[in-house]
Amino acid sequence: MEIPKAIEILTDLLRDQPTWPPDDRRVAVRLGIEALKRVGWLRSVNSQIGASKLPGETPFIDTHRSLHAIKRILESPLVRPDGD
Repeated sequence: MEIPKAIEILTDLLRDQPTWPPDDRRVAVRLGIEALKRVGWLRSVNSQIGASKLPGETPFIDTHRSLHAIKRILESPLVRPDGD
């Protein structure tokens, strides 16, 4: 499937009642998934590409590391009240 056709089908999927046949929709979704995988790979090998986000894409936040950093800050002597 060519990319413009996949874009057209994926855009159509956002409507309440898609008009494309299910097989075409599946192929378009697979192509979209592969394209996003390729974007991820490109970002991993080229830091300049990683700086820009796609429309609707949210930034990655490593919540595990963030929570650890917050806990470390809150438990630091500068933040804890005397006597704790």
